[in-house]
Amino acid sequence: MAGASIANSASIYGTTFDYRKAEPAISQFPGKTSQQIAEHCKGENLGTMELTTCAQFKFELAKTALAKTVGAAEKEIEQNDVELRKNHNPIALPYFKQAQNHWQSYRDNQCYANVYEIGQASIRFIDFWTCMEAITKARIGELTKPDVSQ
Repeated sequence: MAGASIANSASIYGTTFDYRKAEPAISQFPGKTSQQIAEHCKGENLGTMELTTCAQFKFELAKTALAKTVGAAEKEIEQNDVELRKNHNPIALPYFKQAQNHWQSYRDNQCYANVYEIGQASIRFIDFWTCMEAITKARIGELTKPDVSQ
């Protein structure tokens, strides 16, 4: 038991967890493509560590999609800012970037709060990565679907 505790504290899953220090999930599946990993992760007989790695993998896919979505949004905002600047109006891009940074902080803190609230349960890191994926996908939706209330 004591050996496992030492191993855990030396990993990213120790007492203070920092997801940014995690090795990419794909590194746990040498020689496999993203599609093969996605298929593997659909399996029914996965252990806790595999489920954790698969949840991380799904978040990483969502994170990559978000980066593309944010890049496209920034490009569009930057183009709109040209006209705003010509008319001596405030530009939007710095505020969008600040909002995105605040959103990321919100997401990270919300998911950290969830995982630490669970305590030492074996599924807590599965829940963490699932939380990160869900909030990231929601942000993609916010950025790609027009707000009908405006």
